Amino acid sequence: MDLRNEIRKANGVTPTWGDGNPKTDWHMAAQKIGNDLQNIAPDWLIIVGGLFYQMDLTGVYKHPIKLKIPNKLVYSGHIYGFSWPAWVVLLWKISSYGSFWEKVFNEQLYVRNLDVPFIFGEFGNNCQDTYWEYLMKLLKDTDVDWTYWCLDGYKCANQ
Repeated sequence: MDLRNEIRKANGVTPTWGDGNPKTDWHMAAQKIGNDLQNIAPDWLIIVGGLFYQMDLTGVYKHPIKLKIPNKLVYSGHIYGFSWPAWVVLLWKISSYGSFWEKVFNEQLYVRNLDVPFIFGEFGNNCQDTYWEYLMKLLKDTDVDWTYWCLDGYKCANQ
């Protein structure tokens, strides 16, 4: 059960992770909902995504999700080429595969080192550029699990 897709700012409210604010704390909500669901369906996987369209799981460092049945937790992330405008890529200094890998690892993939499964629930791009090459290499190098949406509204040029 994916608890919520793409947590992000809406209606002037910015979600947080682990600050205890009952109006914005996604960590608090996900943990409560996850535990409530486990009371009803203890065999279900509880999938929790990060903030900023599921691209940021850095809050897990200090505030991991704790479920009554811990081996049913899965963290989920998203990664899209269009999520990172060119000026952001320059700001992050993603100029090599190594810097790309480090950015994705530090914001999402590191949770695998916490003995919690991780899955890319969504990823993609609208062309086969450097970002796409880096992403395909990352998927191969890390053997990270992922899902694929088989219905495309459009394809890249020459396909």
